Amino acid sequence: MGKNVDVEISNGDAIVASFTNSTNIPETVSLDLYTSSKVSSSSKAILHGESKESNLQYDADELKDSQYVLGVYDSKTESIKLIPQTKMFSGRVSSSKTLINDAKLVKKLKRKDISNDGTFAERRNKLGEEFGTKKAKKAITEAARNKIDAGMLEDSQIDIVDGIRKTTKSMPDRDQMAKMVEKENRVIPPCNTDATNVEEIYPIEEIVPEEILQSFAIDIFFHTEESTDSDNEEKDEVLKKMSYLPYVPAKDRGRSHQKKSTFGRLISNILNERTTLSSSTSNISDDLRWKLQVISYTSMLMGLYFNRRSSRRDKLLTSYDNIPPARAINYMLVNFGNVKTNSGNSYDRDIKFFNVGPKDEDKLLCYIIVLLLTLFEYRLELSTLAADLSLKPSKLLALVRTLGCQVVASTKNEDKESGSASTKVAVLRVPFKVPELVSRFRR
Repeated sequence: MGKNVDVEISNGDAIVASFTNSTNIPETVSLDLYTSSKVSSSSKAILHGESKESNLQYDADELKDSQYVLGVYDSKTESIKLIPQTKMFSGRVSSSKTLINDAKLVKKLKRKDISNDGTFAERRNKLGEEFGTKKAKKAITEAARNKIDAGMLEDSQIDIVDGIRKTTKSMPDRDQMAKMVEKENRVIPPCNTDATNVEEIYPIEEIVPEEILQSFAIDIFFHTEESTDSDNEEKDEVLKKMSYLPYVPAKDRGRSHQKKSTFGRLISNILNERTTLSSSTSNISDDLRWKLQVISYTSMLMGLYFNRRSSRRDKLLTSYDNIPPARAINYMLVNFGNVKTNSGNSYDRDIKFFNVGPKDEDKLLCYIIVLLLTLFEYRLELSTLAADLSLKPSKLLALVRTLGCQVVASTKNEDKESGSASTKVAVLRVPFKVPELVSRFRR
């Protein structure tokens, strides 16, 4: 037989909610009831709650299809309390993106305190570690790994200083380094600053070795050839001797121009020293032989200058009227063709490729000018040389000043020899002062 239980009817309200994918709702979750301000038969209440600890939100809608009464049983009094105005809700639990993002931010801020403490770089690195890209984080990590703590090196301070002094003891100082750089980049030949005679300023043996000069065969200059009176042009001895040179520039300008050119004047001076170059070479002075060898070597350098855009030896040789000795060609390409060789001072190995750069071009011109200064007794007329080299006068003036020459007006005799009036002449004098370094000449 059943037991009788007292039933009490209450006038209060009750809410019962069922969430399908939630086992337990934490006690910290507060559920709020939202009802419409307009009372109608179709209006339903909404139940909403959020949990910040578990990043969840609870939403439920009121069930209006039937009427519910909630009964609360009290085990102590063995009575039931009925609550007739009961609202039944059914809903589900979902994750909140806003809550998740906020929770992650709070978690990160708790893990690392990003505050105003520390330097600007430290605060920037902290922000980079938290919100930077993978590349930025990797850079910050590598910088921190390579950072040296100066405090840990205090005990080794004396050893470090001694080690640096020992290592840098053999290193050149600032003045020595400046001299080394200037010497490496200088395009002029080796010079003697303490020279008391003008011949000692640029020693020829420092420009071209004696063995290279001796390789030029100059016996052909001393052979006379018979010519008929009807052939006046072939009888011109200056032009005939010029044809024996390795290279003569500006041949297309005519014979009169060639006789007044730089090489034409040199050959004419030699003919004046010796009115007839006899077939006998025994009575030729050493000075005359030496001058012809220097002229031949200078002519070879002229050929390289006018064919400096070539890069092959065989193509260069085709431009010479008379092919120079192989050793002289190799010596020239080693010094002016930017060629690296491991053979020391031996110039027997043929060099097939070369490259004359801007610096080598200026160096080549400076060497040519110094050789011509020597042959013309250190007074060189510039207008004729500029025409022979196809150079602008401003470029040639810059080169001779770089060599330490003074530019003066020509004399009447020099104007008569060159065939022009009021020309400029480069003069080399003592005392000699080393010119300042000029990195590059402008054309």
